[in-house]
Amino acid sequence: MLNYELDLWGQPPTLAHRLKKTFLASKYSKAAVRLSVISNVTISYFNLLALDKQIYLTEKLIEAQTEIYKLNQKLYNLGVGDLISVSEAASELALTKLSLQPLKQQRHEQETALKILVGRIPENIVNGLIYRDKPIDYFPALPVLPKILPSELLEQRPDIKAAEQTLLAADANLKTIKATYFP
Repeated sequence: MLNYELDLWGQPPTLAHRLKKTFLASKYSKAAVRLSVISNVTISYFNLLALDKQIYLTEKLIEAQTEIYKLNQKLYNLGVGDLISVSEAASELALTKLSLQPLKQQRHEQETALKILVGRIPENIVNGLIYRDKPIDYFPALPVLPKILPSELLEQRPDIKAAEQTLLAADANLKTIKATYFP
């Protein structure tokens, strides 16, 4: 048997209406979290590439400074160079060597962060099978965004949609509570 009821005075939202709004809010919250994780994985990956490049360049700098130190040492031993040049080359080499360890530590931390975000060891990334050896320039450049964006873009963000649905659910709940005061 079916029952129909006319809504002549605009009855307050039903429980189903409130639950639907709450469900939509949680659905959009899930999408916002998903976007956040994707963003963090991408940032971690490119930070990892940047650290790889820094470590590579620092190691090349150490090689060059080692050659400069050896050359200054030879010149000093031949009586052509001075001790100040040898000392300066040695101190620059030592400082550069000291800067390498923190970079390697940062790379390890970035790999760990990526592992946590992905939920497992991303072996293909950590072991260098996925573009780890490619320079950052290898990847396509991001498109240039206009300085002024339409406000409709904000309406597409899942966090804003979630907040809107939460507000609508709260409004429906408030209307239901107010309706209980009247016959």
